[in-house]
Amino acid sequence: MRTIQAGLLALAAGGAMAQAPDQDAAAAAPPPPRPLLLLLQPAPFNHPDKAGAGIGVVDVTLKVPDVQVGADTALLQLPLVLEQGETVAVTLKELTVRDSHGNVPLATRDVKGPDGKLREWTSPREVQGDLVVHYQAPVEPPPPKRRAAAPADATPGPTLPPPATSALRAERGGLAVAGNALVLLPPDGRQYPVSVRWDLSKLGDDAIASSSAGDGDVLLPMGAPSRLWSATFTITLPKRASN
Repeated sequence: MRTIQAGLLALAAGGAMAQAPDQDAAAAAPPPPRPLLLLLQPAPFNHPDKAGAGIGVVDVTLKVPDVQVGADTALLQLPLVLEQGETVAVTLKELTVRDSHGNVPLATRDVKGPDGKLREWTSPREVQGDLVVHYQAPVEPPPPKRRAAAPADATPGPTLPPPATSALRAERGGLAVAGNALVLLPPDGRQYPVSVRWDLSKLGDDAIASSSAGDGDVLLPMGAPSRLWSATFTITLPKRASN
């Protein structure tokens, strides 16, 4: 009897030892990477005389996990100008950045990029931990309708410079914008899953949001954040567009 019990104990011990490497391997496996989050929250104009005029601002929140950037090193970047006009790099409001140590002081500099000038945001201190970026992107109203040409014998007026244009413009009360006009991104080569989320609560039940990555909220697999620059973001307000 004692011999049988000893044999069973040896088998149990052997099974535990066989399982231990598998458990250790599971414990040693790195956790799945956390996604870079882009949250877009469009809202109407706040001015009473422009109520119902469509989208007037887009609140942009970007969350980048596990950042480690040295002082005076590029932290975020965006092109300054596209063919459509100035980007959010020029027009954004209320930019704030936080990391694990709190508010991140910022400075800007303009540098030459592969397709034109880029605006870079840097900090005089080292930036560590999860980065939370928030800013408001004003949306320009659609351009006015063209007037009929003046008669040929009319006295010409003074020549005025063309007005500044923005790459972030309303379209039929909605919005369509390229990512490289809207989304500040880290310039490093790290890769992440990317989560694109929308908050349309300020636009009413008829609002529809999509991007070239898919309709509504989407989760993209591991890849470079720069793919957001090649994406297009669209908001449609069907009832208002049909008026």
